[in-house]
Amino acid sequence: MDSALIEAAGIVPYESVLVADLNNGNRLETYVVPAEADSGRIVILGAAAQLIKPKDLVIILGFTYCTLEEAKKLKPKIVILDENNKIKENAS
Repeated sequence: MDSALIEAAGIVPYESVLVADLNNGNRLETYVVPAEADSGRIVILGAAAQLIKPKDLVIILGFTYCTLEEAKKLKPKIVILDENNKIKENAS
């Protein structure tokens, strides 16, 4: 995943994420491998590539485990991309 997108979303390299494919409804858990910043690359590797195809629209969800008190302080980061995987809106 484009390193600039990783940073904008507050994801840590190699963090586990959930990927939901809007084209076919597949969902899978994987991890984020950094790619060159501003490359626009979001690549599904390994066996997961059988479930998500190039040009499919996906939602990538980072998550954490925390206490109720920690959860009350969390503010989600939402990064919306254009068709070239460039940041269109940072709705955080």
